[in-house]
Amino acid sequence: MEVYAVELRRGQRLLTALLLFGICSILFLATVDTTLVLVVPAVLIVVAVAVFLLRRPLINVFVLIASLFFTSGYSEGISAIELLHGSYVLAFLGVWFADRLLTSQSIVRFPAERAFLTFLLVLPFTLVLTVLFDGSLREYAGELFAMAHFALYFPIRDTCSRSVRGSNVVLAGFLVLTTLIALRNGFEYVDKLLQATLSWQVERARVIENDGVLMTATLFFTAIGAMAPTRRWRVAGLAGAFVTGLGLVITQSRAFWVTFFVGLVLMLILLPAADRKRFLRTAALGFVALVGLALATLNADQVLIIGGLLNRFASLGSAVSSDLSLINRFFESRAVWSQIAQNPVVGHGAGVGYLFFDITRHATDTDSFVHNAYLGLWYKWGLWGLTLVVFFWASTVVSGLRALGDVTLPQWRRIGLTGAVVAAAVYSIPANTSNPFILNDTIFLFALLWGVIRGNAAASTVIAGEH
Repeated sequence: MEVYAVELRRGQRLLTALLLFGICSILFLATVDTTLVLVVPAVLIVVAVAVFLLRRPLINVFVLIASLFFTSGYSEGISAIELLHGSYVLAFLGVWFADRLLTSQSIVRFPAERAFLTFLLVLPFTLVLTVLFDGSLREYAGELFAMAHFALYFPIRDTCSRSVRGSNVVLAGFLVLTTLIALRNGFEYVDKLLQATLSWQVERARVIENDGVLMTATLFFTAIGAMAPTRRWRVAGLAGAFVTGLGLVITQSRAFWVTFFVGLVLMLILLPAADRKRFLRTAALGFVALVGLALATLNADQVLIIGGLLNRFASLGSAVSSDLSLINRFFESRAVWSQIAQNPVVGHGAGVGYLFFDITRHATDTDSFVHNAYLGLWYKWGLWGLTLVVFFWASTVVSGLRALGDVTLPQWRRIGLTGAVVAAAVYSIPANTSNPFILNDTIFLFALLWGVIRGNAAASTVIAGEH
């Protein structure tokens, strides 16, 4: 403990010295160019916020997770807010890992984590592959930054494992984030309806952003609605599931609709009998109430919207044979597979394009994005990368399922664990056509799911002896 305190003081002194050096440098530059004086207040504000967050680690984690809302939209280029948040993420990770190294604390707590950490440590060196196969260095840098969100797994795991409160803070941050996303998407959807001039524009209106994140949030809220120890929290959970569920509906993403229902069935299987009966009874009453409300307020626009959603849902059975977008992804997968066969073990690296005929555009495309997550991992990072990620993913879900068998697990840990295990397990379905390992929001989502599972499982007497 004494060694820990000494190392921590050294680290704090080093950070303080660097901070003072930075401020003095800015003041010196301001004497050269007076316009730089405006930079000083901004820097001081950033420093004050950083000090506040560093002294309050739980608030820091909550803010980090909830503030992902500002970068959750899919837009071209990099905005100032995205650059600022990206710097925040990297600084957060830098401080966390520096603290572990300075205080000689182990980063790895479970044997399976060695595979995941190995994957993350090797990734930067795949620059050799990108250069060798004439890939885009800009895309390599972008993907490497996106993959850096995977490293958030370690601080999230630690936060969840230390206390029930820490686990709840992580869960609260995520649910605040996803509620904001659902509300934002709802406003965008309403705006599209208001701009629509033809009936088909109303029927097909959709907001596709963050479908996987909304599906996961709806499962978490459902777990709260089914398992929370008090009626107030159960009602809050069902209300949250309604909001994010509507957000999921307006994405019109059939893959995630199906995945949610599969997840709901799995959750019902995992629930204790009493919770299952209470949830089914409450859900049935809520469904009847919603149908009654919809019928009482029905108008022409709502008929078009409901008709469009029902048509979309009814097309599930014929999607494989009639949906050009889905069929196009099968052609894409075949083209990627042919490239994998040429270099199956090492892979091609990030930013390396492949050729395939795009039937939606009737043209030959060169692209480095792969919709199938498993083929995408294999194509870019080789068999080694695919094996390490899938092994860690599967072993984490198994670890969570085992921990759910611990009858001594606190109820709120069980709630977070149930939602995370179900979401991580069923996400293996849409991963075949919607790659989560390419975008910041879904890479972070997996870091959070795995962190919540491993962190809460670490508190289980079933898993405790394994680390």
